[in-house]
Formats: sequence, structure tokens, C-alpha cells
Amino acid sequence: MSVLPSANASSELVISQRFGPRLRLVLAVLGLFGCAVVFRDLGSGLWPIGLNSLFIGTILAGGMFVCGFLVLSAFFGECVTVVVRDNFALIERHSPFGVRREILSRGAVTSARAVPNEWDSRADTWRVAIAFADGREMLTPDLASRAEAENAAMLIERWLGQTSSR
Repeated sequence: MSVLPSANASSELVISQRFGPRLRLVLAVLGLFGCAVVFRDLGSGLWPIGLNSLFIGTILAGGMFVCGFLVLSAFFGECVTVVVRDNFALIERHSPFGVRREILSRGAVTSARAVPNEWDSRADTWRVAIAFADGREMLTPDLASRAEAENAAMLIERWLGQTSSR
């Protein structure tokens, strides 16, 4: 995750999250390997059908569920880039199936604020919640610190021409 001010820091803000091909390949291989191991080790416990089949089938389904999500994230995960420029904001989502772009004028965005993303297993990260005039809200990818998220929100608020309430 990175927040990059451009050479002209007052006119552009870029927030991006990479999801490169190496990571996709690693997730797909781990997911497929996990599915194969789970099915090879536990699949024989399903037959002949009996009381143990229900118990082993539940464990097998759980393993396939977890490993299947690795494969799905490899195929459907997106690289997200939010670019705020002088006249518009651009949200780009790149996936293996194509690129989706959303171009927003200043009137389409109503506010931006820093929000925490709480984790049990690691330090909290921060995001910027961008509110749209049609009622939708978009969260940016994770940012490393509260200061970074508040700075990005302040830059978006400044782009909107609003004074920050922080």
C-alpha cells in the first residue's frame, strides 16, 4: 500500500494497492495444493458411507473452503488505484479479467474521513472513507498509519474545497 503525492503535491494524490502476478501465482498454487492434499488425505474416509463420513466430510468441506478462497482470491483479486487530480478523481480496479474505471467530478464526492481498520492479530491499519453524493461509500486500501490516512483525507477534503473538521 502506498500514498504518493505527485511532483506538484497540491494537485494530485495517488493511493494504490498492488496485487501482482507473482502473488496471484503463489496463492493459486497454495490453494490448489491445499485442496489436493485435503482431498487425498481425507477423501478415502468418506467411503463407505457411514457415521464417520459426516464427521470427515465436514472437515474435508472446511479444508476445501479455506483452500478454495486462496484460489478465488488469485483469480478475482484486484489492484486498486485512487487518483485525485485537479478536476476529477479516478478509481481504477485492475483484475485478470479487465480494468474498471470510475471517473468522478467534485460534485460526486461529498466527504472523506480517516477510519480505523481494527485487527486482532496485528497493529491496526487505517483507511480513507470516501462518501459519494448518491449515498455510496468507498474505503481505500489500507494505509500504514493514522497520520497517513488523515493526510490523505485532508488532501481529498482540500480537493473538494471543504475545510477539514479535524
